[in-house]
Amino acid sequence: MIKVFITNLAKYNEGYLIGDWITLPLPEEELDEVIEKILGDDEEYFITDYECEFMEVPEYYNLHKLNELAEQLDNLDEYEQKKVKAILEWGACSSLEDAIDRVDNFNLQEDIEDYEDLGSYYVYDSGIYDIPDNIKWYIDLERFGRDLAMDGYISKYGFIEEC
Repeated sequence: MIKVFITNLAKYNEGYLIGDWITLPLPEEELDEVIEKILGDDEEYFITDYECEFMEVPEYYNLHKLNELAEQLDNLDEYEQKKVKAILEWGACSSLEDAIDRVDNFNLQEDIEDYEDLGSYYVYDSGIYDIPDNIKWYIDLERFGRDLAMDGYISKYGFIEEC
């Protein structure tokens, strides 16, 4: 969900704050109506505030493009939405559009919250390493996880890595 406060630029420059909060995505016609209501006879708007946990919204961002991206994000399933947010938090993609386009190139392990969880997953659950059980107890899982995390990122959504 992306919420933005749209402000009439001409009125703002005259010392008046004319605007409204909108939650994206909106149907195009509805978005046009909201913009028209805020602008009246004026021509330019800008975004004076926003609420979005996974990206910054520049003040002169194209609202129609932002609405389209919010709709694309909304059309993803919950897991894919978390992947997109983790990708952006990591900085693996520089824009929401790029993260949505490349979402299938990443893997998110939601249950991993720290280095120790990551090390534990690879030692005990992944099946990638064939480590005898009597040796597993000697492995420093946190350090091992920190080394493994160099190829990915532990986000607030879990461990994200490019595949």
